[in-house]
Amino acid sequence: MMNELPEIAPFGFLSNRKRLGLDDFYIKCKFIRGFEERLLDLFSKGKISGTTHTSLGQEANAVGIAMAFLDDDIFVSNHRCHGHLLAHIGRPDLLLKEVMGDQGGFCGGLGGSQHICVPGKFYSNGIQGGILPLAAGLAFSIKHKKVENKVVIVFIGDGTTGQGALYETINLVQYLKLPVLFVVEDNGIAQTTDTSCTIMGAISHRFEAFGIETTELEYPTADEVYAVTKKISPLVRQCIPHAIIIKSSRLGPHSKGDDTRAEDLIQKIKNLDPLRRMESELSDLGLLEDADAKIKLSLAQLDVLCNQNATPAKNILSSYSSISQNTDDLIELDGTSFAARINSSLKELILDDPSTILLGEDIGDPYGGAFKITKGLQELFPGNVYQMPISELGFTGLAAGSALLGLRPVVEIMFGDFALLAIDQIINHAAKYTLMYQGQVKCPLIMRLPMGGGRGYGPTHSQSLEKHLCGAPNIQVIALSPFAPIKPIFKMLKRTSAPVVLIEHKMDYVRKVDFRRDLLDSFHINIYNSFVVYTPRAVNKNLSDALLFTYGGQAYNALEAVKYCAKQGLQIDVVILTLLSPIPSDLFNSVSISEHTQAIFTLEEASVGWGFGSEIASQLMSKISRPPPLIRMGALDTIIPASRLLEDEVLPSIDGIASLITSSLKSRNNSNLQSLNEVPLQNPSIDTMGVGAIANIVAPHLNANDDELKVVSFSVASGSLVKNNQVIVSVETSKTIEDICSPADGYVWHLADIGSIVKNGQTISLLFEKAVDIELAEKILKDQKFPKFHNEIFGASKEESMMVTAINASRVRKEMIRMVELSHQKIPAAHLVAECDLRDRGNQDQLDCLIFYLSQTLSRFPNANGYYDEHQYHNSEIHVGFTVDVEGDLYMPVIAKANQKSIKEIANERMEIILSLYRGEGVKGSEVTPTICVSSLEGKWISHQIPIVYPKTAVIIGITARNVINASKKITLVAAYDHRAISGYEMTNLMDSLLDAWVAEK
Repeated sequence: MMNELPEIAPFGFLSNRKRLGLDDFYIKCKFIRGFEERLLDLFSKGKISGTTHTSLGQEANAVGIAMAFLDDDIFVSNHRCHGHLLAHIGRPDLLLKEVMGDQGGFCGGLGGSQHICVPGKFYSNGIQGGILPLAAGLAFSIKHKKVENKVVIVFIGDGTTGQGALYETINLVQYLKLPVLFVVEDNGIAQTTDTSCTIMGAISHRFEAFGIETTELEYPTADEVYAVTKKISPLVRQCIPHAIIIKSSRLGPHSKGDDTRAEDLIQKIKNLDPLRRMESELSDLGLLEDADAKIKLSLAQLDVLCNQNATPAKNILSSYSSISQNTDDLIELDGTSFAARINSSLKELILDDPSTILLGEDIGDPYGGAFKITKGLQELFPGNVYQMPISELGFTGLAAGSALLGLRPVVEIMFGDFALLAIDQIINHAAKYTLMYQGQVKCPLIMRLPMGGGRGYGPTHSQSLEKHLCGAPNIQVIALSPFAPIKPIFKMLKRTSAPVVLIEHKMDYVRKVDFRRDLLDSFHINIYNSFVVYTPRAVNKNLSDALLFTYGGQAYNALEAVKYCAKQGLQIDVVILTLLSPIPSDLFNSVSISEHTQAIFTLEEASVGWGFGSEIASQLMSKISRPPPLIRMGALDTIIPASRLLEDEVLPSIDGIASLITSSLKSRNNSNLQSLNEVPLQNPSIDTMGVGAIANIVAPHLNANDDELKVVSFSVASGSLVKNNQVIVSVETSKTIEDICSPADGYVWHLADIGSIVKNGQTISLLFEKAVDIELAEKILKDQKFPKFHNEIFGASKEESMMVTAINASRVRKEMIRMVELSHQKIPAAHLVAECDLRDRGNQDQLDCLIFYLSQTLSRFPNANGYYDEHQYHNSEIHVGFTVDVEGDLYMPVIAKANQKSIKEIANERMEIILSLYRGEGVKGSEVTPTICVSSLEGKWISHQIPIVYPKTAVIIGITARNVINASKKITLVAAYDHRAISGYEMTNLMDSLLDAWVAEK
């Protein structure tokens, strides 16, 4: 049996009494002081360990506030919480047990002195300021659920007023009109530093700046605090937030015995002690002796407990939910976009449980979030979708707090990079509530994080930061993927009681995967708990040569890479994980690893250090006695550049993955694979033919809309010696004719012929370190077969292209092929190339600058702004088109009347157009015909590019942001123009004018 104390004043709730006397306030204050003095004594005797922050001298604040509020109101406190808890809840027996680490305490001894919970009434945490968003969240739940006559009182110290969490919370509380009372206990000192040295300005100004009224008190007694608070509490119940700032003194040390203040200062503080004034007044009233007798009795009962030994708890809870998947779940892969599937799942969450709420920046209609995942949901559920300010820490903490009172919040962080702003609320708060409060509360918080690069968003908007969340106790990190079932995950989310982080790759949002058309023809598919295994059908083997573990955004690259490996006769099983943390316990029980398995590969978009691959390696070592070698693949260990060209060099690529896997496995047959652990993913050594080739000249993946290109000409004959950076071959894509250079010195042999159609990644030529004789060369070349078309039409002859495009090409790609055919047949094009120094333009995109300067220049060159048909030249207003690659399709949207817009307006309009294309909404303003087009031309080992003039334009201008080979800071502009419309003289002047504008100072 618990050793109960008598229900006298310090433990009973007194606000229902008709009259409160000064003795009632005094008894509570004096008992709290006696309780904490005993804690310090227990610490000196070694019966308490860790931190023990006392509120000696500040008891009147807690008692006065508590007695002005109701039993059902909620107190939120900080590391100095004993007084607040005893004043509002009572039960010193449970608090003592908690501080001593006894299983009979409020939280079974797990929380100790700072982390205490009485569900629905009291919550504390030890992180300064971190409890503020929690308080806002509790109040948000009260208001959302329309609970009447209930408020939240949150206590902070004056030191907390320097924290960003305070300002984010004040803003949210006032913006949402939440029933919150802020109580600032201003004791003038941090741990040992006078806060006047570190906290600038008046504390009241912090609240008043957000329109919250404040009341200030100086060294008040408990009854004085009560009198003021009693007048304020009705306003708070009407959702009018308020702040009370109480100047008071901390008599004791910061914690235990770490007080460095001078004796004369401490004596001065003692003279201000509210308890002294209360004792004097009670003595004058003749009530002091009786009050002290009651306090002495209850403290004597407390001493009995202090002499007992603590009994620690035996178990700590864990609250993970499992993801159950089966093959039937793949039916949902019906060609619907990844973004639409998430949107549909969120809709089902709200329909199934109306307590589900969505919070995030700009997630309401009509915008629907940065990536349109929540589009239409606010219109359907106006009471469930909340627009949040730019305040990731604040609204994440608010969401976690609301979850403790029964809501099921889904938070969207606009870019996953910004989750680091909320990391304290995720790891120190949301993840800990359930465990440190001994399972008394649930925190079913869901966080959606759009991660990853590929869109040129730069160093702070393109990262893959999931490894910084994986491994944190009581957080499930789940990577959504277009190639894995989503519905089972959202079913699991309906029953989870702990925080879940959903990783969503930005490049995946537009992917449309059809289970039968896109997957079944290429793979055998096995669904397991929390992961999916894809085995290529092209290889007739029962055993895999290697396993590739990946997740999320790299799943697409992995599947494409193993398709290439399958053509080389290698079976690579791809394991796509959905649950990243904790790693599924049945992973290596379900995935087949045998003596035939030559290697394990891991692929992640983040840099590999301390990441996903490391955890897979650790699990592998612990589960299998003699595991095969493991090779980790990931991004280079650097920032993600804004330049798309540089970004491609940093992030994993399909070609790089396939090359490393094939070269590693072939080296495995001849040597020790361990040395390959150091091979960089981006620059793998290649020996595809096994005859000493030092490099392959492959068909580069130059455009997202092209999966093949045509060999136009060779600059050198087979057997010739070539130098590093020397042009070897010219190829044609749907956008340009481009020169490919040699990556090293060596002897070249061509596998393809002029007119050959070469698939992306297919070898065009081989480079040898030494001269190769004809006999060996013929041996190499005899099995290489390329389709060859000798006409001047991209991709195929007219009859053949109809057959090819009917099978492989999308509607947009068919239109592009038709336009290229017309271009070759009807447009007599000429070309110009210009180069100048690349100037630093800060955050301005080079293509936006080109559109702006070009549109300003065109007014003087009307013949460039139009097109020539078979009969005459047509001129129009300055509508500048630009090319966008989206999911294998090439679009040419238009900035209408670009000469009337600023760079900022052009940039905003172009970004909105691009986002609408990625969201599958089509091209806005497609009724406007571009009269001139610009394009960003980039490609590894490309030295020269000639854009193709499309019908209904006279000029297309391309920009290469730098010379890739020499890495010099040059801007290269290349132009193709219809010389029937504009003469070479005019075009030269136009380019000169454009360059003058380009290099001019602002």
